[in-house]
Amino acid sequence: APANRLNQLFGHHAAVLAFLKKQSVETKIKVATIAIGLEKKTAQLRKDDDFICRDGLDQMRAGLERGTQHQIPSPNGQVGKTIGVEPPADWIPKFVSPAIYQPMQDKARNGMREQLLKLID
Repeated sequence: APANRLNQLFGHHAAVLAFLKKQSVETKIKVATIAIGLEKKTAQLRKDDDFICRDGLDQMRAGLERGTQHQIPSPNGQVGKTIGVEPPADWIPKFVSPAIYQPMQDKARNGMREQLLKLID
């Protein structure tokens, strides 16, 4: 699921990223600092982040087993049928315990500044 969120970020916000890449180093640092500040302020409000944990393999499996499937238009250049898979209405992602995810979150947050600056460099 996180890879899907990255694809969405790059696909839907390519113009924003392109704009940031053209800015001065000082502006890039300021934007990264503001983004990290927002992350810190809102982190405690996002306990089990349902949005981040959707669209992964577990959701696809639930959609195939108990959800609905329907044909959708295939992307340009793609051959064959494209099938949309929707999970059942009652499906929710399973979350691991904080003991498991907390160290991974901490590591990601500690490297966030460097990653953001690489992204907009």
